[in-house]
Amino acid sequence: KLMEFGPSPASKIEARITGPDPKVLRELAVQVEDILHTDPGARNIRHDWRERTKELVPVFNESKARRLGISKEDLSSTLQMA
Repeated sequence: KLMEFGPSPASKIEARITGPDPKVLRELAVQVEDILHTDPGARNIRHDWRERTKELVPVFNESKARRLGISKEDLSSTLQMA
């Protein structure tokens, strides 16, 4: 059975790695996955770390915005729609 929404009752092995550093945890998850792939009987090996994404933090430049006729509220509503 595939583990679609958490571990399946049919799953034989589940490893949970915890710690404060997400980068280290991601590296350890990949190492565990690589170890499990060496077993020819292992099936549906995966980890639940999503791909890393960049986070953009807009900086509102009031003088430029004023020249362009843009308010913080305009920017906020535009970003919420995006």
